[in-house]
Amino acid sequence: MSEVTYPKKQRAARVCTEEEFIQWMSTSGRTDLKYLGGFEGMRKKARFLCTKRNHEILKVPSDVKQGVGCAECNGGRFVRTKEMYNNRLEEYKSSVRLIEEFDPKKAKHKFCCLEKNHEFYAGVAGVMQRSKQGKGHCVICAETFQKTTQYVIEKLKFLGRDDIIVLGEYINAYTPMLFGCHFGHQWMTYANCILKDETTCPYCSHHIAYTTETYKKAMLEWGRTDIILADEYINVETKVAFLCTKNPKHGTSLLYPFNVQQGQGCKKCTDDHRYFGQRMTGESIQEIFHLQDIPLQKTVKHESCPQELAFIDFSFFVDGKEIFVEFNGEQHYKSVKLWGGKKQLKKQVARDTWLREVYCPMFKIILIEVDGRKFYNKKKITKFLLSEFTRLNIPIPTMIPKPTPEPAPLASTTLLPPATASPVHKE
Repeated sequence: MSEVTYPKKQRAARVCTEEEFIQWMSTSGRTDLKYLGGFEGMRKKARFLCTKRNHEILKVPSDVKQGVGCAECNGGRFVRTKEMYNNRLEEYKSSVRLIEEFDPKKAKHKFCCLEKNHEFYAGVAGVMQRSKQGKGHCVICAETFQKTTQYVIEKLKFLGRDDIIVLGEYINAYTPMLFGCHFGHQWMTYANCILKDETTCPYCSHHIAYTTETYKKAMLEWGRTDIILADEYINVETKVAFLCTKNPKHGTSLLYPFNVQQGQGCKKCTDDHRYFGQRMTGESIQEIFHLQDIPLQKTVKHESCPQELAFIDFSFFVDGKEIFVEFNGEQHYKSVKLWGGKKQLKKQVARDTWLREVYCPMFKIILIEVDGRKFYNKKKITKFLLSEFTRLNIPIPTMIPKPTPEPAPLASTTLLPPATASPVHKE
């Protein structure tokens, strides 16, 4: 049998143009060579002029970019000097300068601080890279800088972290401090975990490790008095028994603790097993339009749908116009492990995009999407729906005042005589 040979993969290299190379020569500080022309690529020789002896040489541009110079003048290498590095530091607006002659054999060189005249040793390559990024500051000044609570607050504002509230006092980088979120949760963590690692509230992201007692307390904070935990808590992904308090005859139901947190309750009490945000949205629609029942879900099937079926949270008609109302939880915007992770997120985004851009415009359906990250209780959901209905010119019925009961007649203490029959006159 003949051997099968496969073509080798070639590494894709970025193509540098002649204009980019000329621009690099003008900003690199190479005064020993001057580009004359003949550029055909970074790996083909071009014409250069040696400024020391004014003679023309041929050099590969990629070698020149690596520091190679005229072989006759300086042994073929580009000589780096203290003045060259200080000129670059001045261009980068750095607050440090090199104060000793550059020696390529040394790992660290001596620098000085222009603000407080501190002297320290550091690698030249590291100082130049940090200076280019705008971080080339004195090492001693950076170590003596004391962070405060106000610094943490201002840093969070600069990073746009509006979801984090500073509640404790900053001591040092090795001592946890108290943080909170807009939902009333509080937790202890290090300041660098918030500023650098960008961690969020562990309660909102379901990363907190509950116990049986802490989960029962959390249920009271969520206002879940319709069911109580009747078994030992394991984790959010393991079903445990919950006892129905509304009707003791229903007994216990096996539920996921995560679904209970989202609003799921006793399965025998109601046939509507939708989650907390969906139930609040349905009750808001029912109150706004004075409906007898909460609008039902609708199943959509179409050729262009990325899934076999699409379920709409609420569908109803107002003045002959069909309206879809969707409550989008966090799984519509980011990857959530309990909702299927990244794989399910791609399907969810494809389904939402299809519903928003294809199906609803095709059949002239009004779509209203409630962002569950911003509107998380009934009051906020109702306020948002009213503003959307007003913006879309959807007629909203006026509030019907509740009838006031008529006052009961006062009982009189005097006895009235019995009514006597009037005489009948005969002709």
